[in-house]
Amino acid sequence: MADLSVSPEIAARIDKLEREGRMLRRVSLVTTLALVAVTAIGAAAVSGTTTSKSFAIVDSAGHARVKLDALGLHIFDSKGRERLSALVNTSNQPTFRLADKNGLVRFRAYITPDNDPSLKFEDSAGKDRFWLDLNSMDFYDAGGHDRLFVGMGTGDIPFMRVYDHTGTERLVIGGATGESPVLKIFDTSHTERGFFGMYSDGSSGAQFWDSAHTSTWSSP
Repeated sequence: MADLSVSPEIAARIDKLEREGRMLRRVSLVTTLALVAVTAIGAAAVSGTTTSKSFAIVDSAGHARVKLDALGLHIFDSKGRERLSALVNTSNQPTFRLADKNGLVRFRAYITPDNDPSLKFEDSAGKDRFWLDLNSMDFYDAGGHDRLFVGMGTGDIPFMRVYDHTGTERLVIGGATGESPVLKIFDTSHTERGFFGMYSDGSSGAQFWDSAHTSTWSSP
């Protein structure tokens, strides 16, 4: 009869393999349980289904806090007001918006239809108060009137315009032909009443007019 006993060395190796197998099964079980737990936590924190319409993340109270749809990303506060969004607007250009605690948009950063970057600030009444792009910046009062404009004109000539509360231009500082610096003053009817600066021929001077634009003084 054949001897089916194994040597002590082989028996020790078999015992080691069995121990390693049991350990591997335990590790596999723990890993599986961990994955199930993470999936369960994720399912509790994230509510919504990825569809062609939208995807939502809700808080512990069941309020939607983040929404992703075909237009872009929307972030809401605990009261359901949209406070931040990153979208593609109706002009098919990207736009970034920030809203205040009332849900009113106060800041916009976007690309214009002419593909220029722009920034816009709005007050609590929804009125534009400041606008900035590559070549200019514009300030408005609470009534929506243009009050100060600083920019670059034709030929990259810098200029500044100041307006009164009716939006009437009252002061112009800038470059004329050949970038000659000038200052012009206007009355409430936008009639030019004063001029200081350099003329197109390179000479400098000053001149004043009355309300009928009749010269009252000039130098030289």
